[in-house]
Amino acid sequence: MKRTVAPHGITGAELRRLSGAVHQMRKTGGELWWVSAPKGSTRDGIAAVLKRISRLQSDQGLPKYATSVFETRPAFHVHAIFVGNSSVAADLNRSAVCRGCHIARVTDADGLTKKYLAKERTPQAGTAALTLAGVSAARTALRAVAIASAFLATSSGMLSPLV
Repeated sequence: MKRTVAPHGITGAELRRLSGAVHQMRKTGGELWWVSAPKGSTRDGIAAVLKRISRLQSDQGLPKYATSVFETRPAFHVHAIFVGNSSVAADLNRSAVCRGCHIARVTDADGLTKKYLAKERTPQAGTAALTLAGVSAARTALRAVAIASAFLATSSGMLSPLV
């Protein structure tokens, strides 16, 4: 599966992918929760948070579904939506790897995916990036990088594409 990444914000395809992933998670019948890592997080720190979520889901007998949106403004961080329950949320709040994270139950999935998590979307995001005469793409300012992808943790502990 090809990732949909654009240097100019979240694309329409990414928003559809995110919305579809959340729709699939809602169909499991489990509660949807979300976590926001602190701004300025490292990739290793984010990976540790996502791994902890997967482990707790397994411990609780929940489907290991999560979708992530990486944001660069004002500093690199991630928002992840996952199937969970209050026990998973409490364990995450106590976990050292989640120190500084915001964890809450999703009360408005459509608002979260189509408004809050789409905030890095720029006017150019819906169109192909163009290289204007005399201006190379390499010199074009990088406004945002956002990735929305859903993952299903396999029994080997590796993450594989869900959507």
